[in-house]
Amino acid sequence: MTLLTALLPIARLLLALSLLLSLLLALATLAPVLGLLPALLALTRLIPLLAIPLLAISTVLPIEGTASQLLHITADTFGLI
Repeated sequence: MTLLTALLPIARLLLALSLLLSLLLALATLAPVLGLLPALLALTRLIPLLAIPLLAISTVLPIEGTASQLLHITADTFGLI
């Protein structure tokens, strides 16, 4: 097994987590407009739980571009950095 083949599942997990984080951030942005304040409170508990593993992975694997910016904005917003 090559190194690239070994890193493929980690890359897939990272992509899935970042997409889920993006979706949760979009829902959190729309929740007050749609009158979903209880959902917003639940989302604010979930977002840091998803961001922490992404931050841990990003210390080992470089994350570039928009995903990196989104991750750092989220981490800064929730006081994870």
